[in-house]
This record gives sequence, structure tokens and C-alpha cells, in this order.
Amino acid sequence: MVWPKEASPGDEITVALKVRIKPGWRIYRYVPASEPYITANWKLELSDNLEKLGEWEKPAPEAYPENPEIYIYQGEQVFTHKIKVLKAGSGDQTVKATISYQTCNRDICLRPQEKSKTMKVVISGS
Repeated sequence: MVWPKEASPGDEITVALKVRIKPGWRIYRYVPASEPYITANWKLELSDNLEKLGEWEKPAPEAYPENPEIYIYQGEQVFTHKIKVLKAGSGDQTVKATISYQTCNRDICLRPQEKSKTMKVVISGS
């Protein structure tokens, strides 16, 4: 989701990417090089009239009980990124948020996946 959905030049907008991980499954935030798991990565693509501010803000991961050197996400998580409207214009601007990840449970790991969500924000002003 993008908040607010309408903005003017100079405004800051927050992009939120909500991830729901099924019970018993996890995605990885940090994995030592000696482990085979794939960590999650986030990407943000913006229309020319929008600019990234900083990096993705991520909730604190939890240590994986079977190996405290591995950090994971479980359940519902929300990742946010701030962006700024650069100049006046009108019409829709596009924001595309992508997460790539590997999901595992106690028995198996699925193939790495990538999911994207494209959102629009209306820019007002002249």
C-alpha cells in the first residue's frame, strides 16, 4: 500500500509491503555464509517523479531456535520505505515493491520466489 494515495511536490510518501507467512513457515533475514538458505531481499522501483529516501525499514527478526546465528521472519510482517515527490505534475505515478525470498519449514525449503506489488499515487499541483 502507498500512503497517502495523493501527494504534492515535496511530500513524503510511505510505501508499505505486508508479508503474511503461513504458520510453521519462515523466511530468512540473516544467514551465515556456511548455511545454504537464501535471505530475503527487497527492491523498490519508482516513476521518474519519485525519489527513494533512505533504505527499507524492516521489523526486528527473531533468532531461529535451532540455530541462533540465523535470523528469521514468521507470521505477518510489514516492511516500509519512504519516498519523496520531486516536482509538480498531474496524474498517476507508479511504485513497484518487490520481495525475493525462500520459504522453509522444519522439513523442506521451497524454491526461491519473487513477489511484486505495483501501486499508484496521484500527484497534484502545477
